[in-house]
Amino acid sequence: MPSPNELSVESPSERFFAGAYGRIGRAMVALTLVVAPVLAWPLGWRFALGFLAGAVVAAGNFFWLKSAVSALADVVTQTGQRSTAGIVAKSVLRYGLLAIIVYVILRGSGQGGYGFLAGLFVPVAAMVCEAAYEAWSALRHEI
Repeated sequence: MPSPNELSVESPSERFFAGAYGRIGRAMVALTLVVAPVLAWPLGWRFALGFLAGAVVAAGNFFWLKSAVSALADVVTQTGQRSTAGIVAKSVLRYGLLAIIVYVILRGSGQGGYGFLAGLFVPVAAMVCEAAYEAWSALRHEI
């Protein structure tokens, strides 16, 4: 039977997959900084600003969702009783804030609204990049 010290040692693949969250965050920043100026040229500055706003909201939502899932996991795994009302309230507040931002942008400019909606897909694109990187690393037998 392995000792407790041996159980806490992470394998290289566990360390690799544990870094996915950080890589996705960096990919979101890189994609936003590269794509926004590229979109500004053919589609206009309003679309690009809407894209930036959408990307910022989507990234914030991505990080808030991670913290909410971690908080819920802590509630489930803890033996003491803790209320989930705060977690639910933050989620409702987050989506209410998102609705207000979308309303303001769509009322102000159609181009900005379309850019905002496009920016909401930045986390998806970052996760696709992460999946491709993990597949490439697996094929190279690095993990």
